[in-house]
Amino acid sequence: MTDAELAHTKELAFWMTERVFMNPISAKFLTEDWRKVFPDEVAVAERMKALVEALEAKDARIAGMKAERDEFRRRLNLDRDILADADKRIAELQESNAQVIHSRDHYKHISEELMRRIHELQSRAEAAEKCLSNLAAVSRRYLPDYDEHPEIQAADDLLEQNSIVTAGIQI
Repeated sequence: MTDAELAHTKELAFWMTERVFMNPISAKFLTEDWRKVFPDEVAVAERMKALVEALEAKDARIAGMKAERDEFRRRLNLDRDILADADKRIAELQESNAQVIHSRDHYKHISEELMRRIHELQSRAEAAEKCLSNLAAVSRRYLPDYDEHPEIQAADDLLEQNSIVTAGIQI
């Protein structure tokens, strides 16, 4: 049954239910139209069966569309959950990245301070070494009995050890 036939049958059925409220002439024309379309009870039964089948087909199509809609909603909710989890993970990673950058900057500042302190201590050690070497030179020059003064020998030993330690520090 085509859509045009279905539409015509629906219209006739509607007007047949409304004929009680019509004037007698309109009801007579409607009844004549009805008899042309449905000459006997078999034609009415066939047409009604076709209408029921069309209705069932439409209902099946609607049920299929509802199932597709429900599946689409389920997938949409799943995608939303995945997206929400991904957003949470991105926020966690951004926070972690900010902490790493802060730690890196902190350690960089500390390392710069330590490098400055190393250079300062190294320059002080070099100055002390020069001072000790000057004192040792003076003591050798002005103390003929150098071997009899253990404190001066200890200062010379300290000077040698300091030279070895300073040479071992390389930056």
